[in-house]
Amino acid sequence: MTRLLYIDPGLDGLNNHHTSIYLPIVRELLKRNFEITSIVNKAFSIKECLGDNLIKAFSINCDTNISKDPISGWITNYIKISETFSKELGSNVNILDFDVVFCNSFNANLLYGFKKYLNNIKFSTKKSNTNIFVELPLPPGFKIEGDTLIPEYNEAYLYRHSICELNNYNLILGSFCKETSWAYEKCFNLKFHFFPIPRKFKTNLNPKFISFLGAQRKNKGLEILPGIVTRLAKTNHPVLIHDSPPGNPKLKLLEDKNPKIKYMPLLASEKKWEELIASSKLIVLPYNPNRYKYSYSSIFIEAVYNGIPCIVPHNTSMSSIYQEASLSDKLIFHKWSKESILDTVEKAISNYSEISEKTINLSKTWKHKNSPEKFIDFLVDY
Repeated sequence: MTRLLYIDPGLDGLNNHHTSIYLPIVRELLKRNFEITSIVNKAFSIKECLGDNLIKAFSINCDTNISKDPISGWITNYIKISETFSKELGSNVNILDFDVVFCNSFNANLLYGFKKYLNNIKFSTKKSNTNIFVELPLPPGFKIEGDTLIPEYNEAYLYRHSICELNNYNLILGSFCKETSWAYEKCFNLKFHFFPIPRKFKTNLNPKFISFLGAQRKNKGLEILPGIVTRLAKTNHPVLIHDSPPGNPKLKLLEDKNPKIKYMPLLASEKKWEELIASSKLIVLPYNPNRYKYSYSSIFIEAVYNGIPCIVPHNTSMSSIYQEASLSDKLIFHKWSKESILDTVEKAISNYSEISEKTINLSKTWKHKNSPEKFIDFLVDY
């Protein structure tokens, strides 16, 4: 029996990308009679039977900020969070007891903590048959111009340090996004895999709304969202805005002013989230293209799986998928502005039968390459 350890400090049971990756993987592993140990956040709350051993150990996650200092907080967090992660992991498991280890959604802080943990147990690939897979969802923080790398965000320095520190451990690094994988290979001259995406849904489509789903924040277009939604509602389009609680008073005001707008700030269960996806005729992702050039959107992947069209920014991982499916002229906006996004929405609605057929075909192709089964085959056959 294959023994697998699943590590994710961000897995707290809320319905986010941590959960939507974890549940399909574990359900498939159980079908295959794997011996599963999951080490997750202390706040984990899912009651479903999820394997042989569930350890609630982590007090931190990939988004934890111990220091709020505007100048040096990022480096303080790197040091402190890595120390906490290493200590809490080491107090609960020994990866040498497992055949396969999968680390989901690690950032630089967790990577460096993992290096400290491996160093503490004197891990050696020459003495161990354990295969360790590490998934990195975020880009490396560099602006890439030909062969020139320019640090664009603080993360660039942290990833540079943590990945170089892990060079001797032969970890199997990868991402669920082709562009993310390419960026890491370019920045660090290492093999970085493009993992099959382990998603699976049971939705019965009931398309009614033009939807804006997920936490509404700055990089996801919060500042231009009210103008887009107001215009759509005025032209008689039913609009759904989902958000993380407690919500935003400005977005609630939009609902109060127009009966065509529905605002739902809630932590959706797995079932409720599938209902939100299924009720979407068109999903608008008014995201900052600079932040999504080398990273993926879980909502977009869920829409692709279900054959639901999305409005997405140009020159991103999302637009590249649509370009390959000959959908670029109807679903991609070229300027991060209210006007450009609205023009693209109207173009999509005017050509809805055509784009709906193409997105359904894309869904069939995508499912052939991506599933929990494909992902686990990758882990086992590596």
